Amino acid sequence: MKTDPKRRKTKSRSRKRPVVPGPRVVRAWFDTVINPLLKGLVQERSLLLQRNWTWQFRPGVLESIRQAENYVPLDARANLEQFLEFYVDARSAIREHDELVSQLTGACQRLHDAIVNKSPLRTRYDELTSMESLQAAFEKQSRRFRISEQNATADQLLSEVFGGYHPSDHLAVLAQYIVNNTGKLPDHFTTAPFWNEYQEKFLTVLQGGEIAKKYTETTSIGTRLLKTSDFLSVRLQEIRLSLSVQYDVPYVEPGSIASGERQWYL
Repeated sequence: MKTDPKRRKTKSRSRKRPVVPGPRVVRAWFDTVINPLLKGLVQERSLLLQRNWTWQFRPGVLESIRQAENYVPLDARANLEQFLEFYVDARSAIREHDELVSQLTGACQRLHDAIVNKSPLRTRYDELTSMESLQAAFEKQSRRFRISEQNATADQLLSEVFGGYHPSDHLAVLAQYIVNNTGKLPDHFTTAPFWNEYQEKFLTVLQGGEIAKKYTETTSIGTRLLKTSDFLSVRLQEIRLSLSVQYDVPYVEPGSIASGERQWYL
């Protein structure tokens, strides 16, 4: 069946991108939309490569992997909407990105719940919070604590390790580390001596059964999000280059760079 030429022409015209208003709008897009998005996506990519989902069991969110609009200043959200009216493919990529962020959040929640309630985590915790195990962890730490492990009780050492967390939250904190594939913690974390000493033993709770399945699900979503994030980043860079050349607008306005930073490159 042949397509009516008039209908084809009308359909083509309806998809034609509107002409960008001009260099002032491009400048605003660079400063408040494209550059902030690209900066956020760079940080996001680094976290996704490490499989650090930045999951926080309270309040149940990803701390540093966000919906795209949350990388844009609040007062500039209208500029984002305007920009996306002109670049429908970027809008589609952002929608896919944000849907995957939501999926990853849900997967982290399910994995966290399963680790706390259906894994051997409680058994590992009971084994590794004995007086002997806690003292062994504290002896290898380099930071100074308020108490001495030689004179403290097991409860005092646990309180020192988990800081302000109530004992009922201890498993949730450890499960959060497991969900986020947390590596060695720096010394300023009070949990560092304990987690760094017994990290590998805690990570064994991911092996086998329902927990392994949920972990694989979470990782799979994270991998898909990484690909979508990369695609969005490349597309934003292409748009920025095209607009910069067409409207003679630099990526970054020289006047916005602090004088000290400019001198650094002289």
